[in-house]
Amino acid sequence: MGGKKDDKGPGLFTKLFRLVVVLGVVAVLLEFGGRFGASVAAEKAIVQTGRAKSADVTIGEQPWKPALLPTLAGKPLDQLKAELTDVNVEYFTVDSATYQLDDVQLSYKFSKHPVTIDSIGSGSVRLELSAGSLAAVLGTPVQITGGKVLVGPDRLPARLKVSNGILEVSAGGEAFTPLPVDDPDLLMCPPAVSVEDDRLVLACTGNRVPAILTRALNPPDTGGTPGGPTNLGPSNTVTVPTTSAPYPDGSQPPG
Repeated sequence: MGGKKDDKGPGLFTKLFRLVVVLGVVAVLLEFGGRFGASVAAEKAIVQTGRAKSADVTIGEQPWKPALLPTLAGKPLDQLKAELTDVNVEYFTVDSATYQLDDVQLSYKFSKHPVTIDSIGSGSVRLELSAGSLAAVLGTPVQITGGKVLVGPDRLPARLKVSNGILEVSAGGEAFTPLPVDDPDLLMCPPAVSVEDDRLVLACTGNRVPAILTRALNPPDTGGTPGGPTNLGPSNTVTVPTTSAPYPDGSQPPG
């Protein structure tokens, strides 16, 4: 006599295997679908503030490494990057701004604004200004070449220095209008100035989240439009004598 056929259906192991597969698929959709959706929403929010022409936001240090799912357990996001172009400031344009935020404490929701930044462990920012952008704020021709900034019709080598959050530009015994650059809207720390190729670079590292990101990613629940450009500099863009117009901290421009 033959044995009876077992018709009890799939065993426990098979059911567990199917459950694991389903949970894995859900996890992949949450991680990569959520990461993509959050990045797109963040990019749109930044552009809608009117501060940048375009934005590229990357969530997670590595594309294959889980980034959002660990945050559901209260762990920080390993990395968030944002690259902005043509960032509008009241008196000049930052050609590009690159942010890298590490160990980001954030909240993630399935909503119109899914990413909420609470704090960061550390971060870096790099602002690049072209010769044209610098010329517009200084009110004189500018050429950046060979690691030097040349200003004025005579192309005099400029001296660049950041002191107490003020960018000082002087050439030929004259100082241009001092420009406040340590602004929390764009920077997370007092920047250092350098010249690289054909760009003037303001860069630093710190743990303050720039308001240009928090304002876009953490919009107020008022139904209003996020704030406009921040005033980073005075309206007067002509050269001034070195013995006049003290800086905000009371010191005099270099002579």
